Amino acid sequence: MNISFNNNINFGSGLTKQILEAEQKTKPYMIKRYFQQSSYKDWADFYNIDFKNNKACALASRMCAEIFKGFRKKHDYRNSYSMQELVFPHDLCVFNVNELSKELKNNPYLDFFCTLDGSVFINNKYNNLEEINAFADTNKAIGYHSSGHFLSWFIHEWLHAIQNKLIYNFTSHRGYGNFEQTRIRFFQERKLDKKENEIVKDILGEYATIHDSNTAQYSEVFAEAWTKFICDSLDKDCLHFRKDPVEEMKRTPKEFQKILEKVSKVEFFDIWGNPKKNY
Repeated sequence: MNISFNNNINFGSGLTKQILEAEQKTKPYMIKRYFQQSSYKDWADFYNIDFKNNKACALASRMCAEIFKGFRKKHDYRNSYSMQELVFPHDLCVFNVNELSKELKNNPYLDFFCTLDGSVFINNKYNNLEEINAFADTNKAIGYHSSGHFLSWFIHEWLHAIQNKLIYNFTSHRGYGNFEQTRIRFFQERKLDKKENEIVKDILGEYATIHDSNTAQYSEVFAEAWTKFICDSLDKDCLHFRKDPVEEMKRTPKEFQKILEKVSKVEFFDIWGNPKKNY
């Protein structure tokens, strides 16, 4: 089944002429309205959504909406434990660098990032899909990122956003621990050993092996892995799945699957930094 977004344009495979034509005809304010009115959003989402009339970012976000709706139908990762839909980020914001705080301006991973509340931020300098595709292709070719798909950076940040929203829900409403301590103890402080990094680099690329003050390695391995599996499973329309991403994950070496399980099974901590329950 093909989908057109108010433009009567159907998508082919990859970054095709049809997608680029759709980009030019995209109306970001219509896509903003879609997210605000969607039945898949959680109750507090999209109060501050802002595409800044960036057609590329608006269209890519709308495509991600279809991808994550489809993935949730295949695999309800909420496991009935969360009242949230957990399909969309908390907010989607295209930003200009001069709008950011000094702390964020000094972050080397500035172009695409996710905040702790699950909001995705995208640098307004990326204002066409061809440029985004070129960067993604290059980073994949040099072994830095796990996928060269033009949607991969968006999908990566959506995965961070959904994970953050789930952890926030568990710590704030279900008594599983303290959100800040969980982020510090499980994500910021933990890192893989040399052998694990070699395995991860072979499957996902160099980025997932980085651990510094700006990267939470466990979270990055999680996001890079599922970005790869999702992108590798997309059909020609870049909206639906021709394969199951979970089955793609199961085709990886067992050693890698053990690492992915370790970084995905979140250990919660209370306000004093003591371990609580796992999820």
